Amino acid sequence: MEFGRLDKSGTGLFGKLTTAGKQLSYMRTYWRILAGLGFALWILSWPLPSDSHPVQSEVAILAGEWHQTTLADFAEGTLDNIQSLDYGDGALSLASGKETYPPRGVYTSTVKLADFDLNAVGVEWRAQMPPHTGLQISLRVDTDGTAWTPWQEVGGLEQEGDQFYAETPLIVGSGRYMQYRVTLTSQHPDSTPIVEDITLTYIDSTRGPSLKDVESLPPRPQAQGPGVPQPSIISRAGWGADESLRFDDQGDELWPTEYQTPQKIIIHHTVTVNYDPNPPATVRAIYYYHAITREWGDIGYNYLVDWHGNIYEGRYGGLDVVGGHTGGYNYGSVGLGAIGSYGNTDEDDDSVAPSAELLAGLVDLSAWQGSRSLINPNESSFFIDKVTQNIAGHRDYNATACPGDYLYGELPSTRTEVWNNISSHTPSYFAEYLTHNTPEIIVAGQSYTVSLSLRNAGTLTWLAQGQNPVSLG
Repeated sequence: MEFGRLDKSGTGLFGKLTTAGKQLSYMRTYWRILAGLGFALWILSWPLPSDSHPVQSEVAILAGEWHQTTLADFAEGTLDNIQSLDYGDGALSLASGKETYPPRGVYTSTVKLADFDLNAVGVEWRAQMPPHTGLQISLRVDTDGTAWTPWQEVGGLEQEGDQFYAETPLIVGSGRYMQYRVTLTSQHPDSTPIVEDITLTYIDSTRGPSLKDVESLPPRPQAQGPGVPQPSIISRAGWGADESLRFDDQGDELWPTEYQTPQKIIIHHTVTVNYDPNPPATVRAIYYYHAITREWGDIGYNYLVDWHGNIYEGRYGGLDVVGGHTGGYNYGSVGLGAIGSYGNTDEDDDSVAPSAELLAGLVDLSAWQGSRSLINPNESSFFIDKVTQNIAGHRDYNATACPGDYLYGELPSTRTEVWNNISSHTPSYFAEYLTHNTPEIIVAGQSYTVSLSLRNAGTLTWLAQGQNPVSLG
């Protein structure tokens, strides 16, 4: 960003200086006033330092929790081949018969009335899962308790020990009433999963910019330079991020920003509603769930793309900031979240193929990132502990179905389109100079050895011989 420009010519930006009597005195006073105002505006334009606590956004996200853990809590629901256990302060398991368990049982909770209209629900639970057992949680909502939505399966699971989380909250539309269902299964009659507690975080993120609002924003000025230009990106302020969520009560960042040059681009899907009528509200719900419920201090993805192809700034901190999207592989990667469900959810009944606009957004974003960080989308390389393609899916790193079969199947053509974009904006032969150790003082008549570091930033391989040899020296 250019904060200002100093004009050193005789004619300033506001007019010519004069030299006659009182006019000179008046003009000096005039210029001092203008200079003071200019300096004040310059100070106000400075970005907030990373350790300062910003003013809370006017976009307020409402949230509450429904925690189920005791025998009394579970007794309020309906048990079908399920029993409540005196385990800890209460738990659920498959009902035991004559020393055996049935292959399947279903627990349906009581109905919870939220204290405000909600549009998203995050789900987490603690469970013991012996081998060959399974557990599935579904959720439904309603506005008045009489016309329920279909059961929506919680997908995109992450596990930390015996704690399970939905990767992102379910986007459930408007509702006041909610209800969950737990399905337990076992392939062995002597084994059962045990559910110790379930917590639902219900969220209202509808206050704030809408899809129409973000699509009507004027384009942000982009820095010009070699390589693929930066695509239009909706800023955190543009989609209504409440920056106070990133800080604790003492004003410290919950997850301090760190930086590392990207080597990989990792594609995700958010396992949220498809053809989302209000993607900015979904981004705000994911932000709250990641920052507060998951205690990450911010949204995990570096960027998100909706089905219209709009690109949203994710993790706070700007270019090369380390995100929280792929466990064990966040340092040195950029996480792109495709908003929606693109396979492997509820037998794919709730999944769709990614739209052409979403794919185009992923291509533009990946080409820009690949161009500026010299990531060749057609190549593979060693990263952390394995060899992966430079543009890969979440499933290539962690045990997950993300980004869904439909989107994952589009990655080969995405890599091709990204490379075509990079090639069209990059010279065939282009050297980028990095470092050198030239002495500060060079004495006449003396010889010196200087080491120079540079890299190939073009699209073709440098050859030392042949038709177009490249001479370095």
